[in-house]
Amino acid sequence: MQNVVFVHRDPTLEYPQSAPFSPAGVYPEFQNEVLGVEDNRVFDAVRQLFRLAGLDSKHYGTPDWNPLGSYVRPGG
Repeated sequence: MQNVVFVHRDPTLEYPQSAPFSPAGVYPEFQNEVLGVEDNRVFDAVRQLFRLAGLDSKHYGTPDWNPLGSYVRPGG
């Protein structure tokens, strides 16, 4: 595996101010039943960074997408 670095810089990004901190939108891979009440652009930015990095690109947009699955094993 080659060493590659991906960076996303957006000084306008802010975390939601109140819980839950989940995304406000529905994503196929996000199985949490509790959606955030505020827009969570940080979640969106990290998700896009994983997509642009090609992490688990075969499953992107499906419930099976697990971008960190090659790096973090169950229970890890």
